[in-house]
Amino acid sequence: MEGEQTSRRGVEEDETAIPAPRFNPSAGSLGEASYPQPGVSTPGDTASRDQENRKRKAKNGKRKAKDKKRKTKDQLPETIDHACAAAWQALRLAHDRVERQLTTELGQHCSLAISDFDVLLHLHLHGDEEVRMHDLTEAILLSQPALSRLVARLVERGLVERTPAGDDGRAIVVCLTDQGRKVAERAVQVHTAAVHDVLTSRLTNREQDTLFQTLTRITG
Repeated sequence: MEGEQTSRRGVEEDETAIPAPRFNPSAGSLGEASYPQPGVSTPGDTASRDQENRKRKAKNGKRKAKDKKRKTKDQLPETIDHACAAAWQALRLAHDRVERQLTTELGQHCSLAISDFDVLLHLHLHGDEEVRMHDLTEAILLSQPALSRLVARLVERGLVERTPAGDDGRAIVVCLTDQGRKVAERAVQVHTAAVHDVLTSRLTNREQDTLFQTLTRITG
């Protein structure tokens, strides 16, 4: 009697351990329950795996694009940046060489500094125009106080004169004197010879035209 009860309890415990069958809509009846099989993916697992694969591919694509962009950027210094630096160095060296020659020649033959020559040349090239101090400030690479002192020195030497503007008493008109025109013409000849000796004599006529057009485009 006790053995029969023990056997019956064992059967009941085994029955409770068996998972309840899940209804499969595609199955014909409840008797055909569907259980997950080892190694077999369910539709939910497949969809989740496909979504993860898409995310991984998108992330890899972004990383490759970023690496390609970084590689292209890293290559620039070896080409464009180095060429730009070399061009700047060549331009600066050429300018320094011409400036040294001009300083020597203008000082010896005309007793002028380069800034003095710049002012006389601007007034010489605009002899038919009314040039005001404001115009000189925009044309000469000096601050207003420095330019005012320079013009004052040229006035003392009798090379330029200052007069009030006819339409504005606060504005000052600057022009060459007769002596200033003579010095300016002489300085232009000295300047031309110095630049030719150091710079343009090394270039063909076509290269000189190209250089002038290029520099004019840069300076606006």
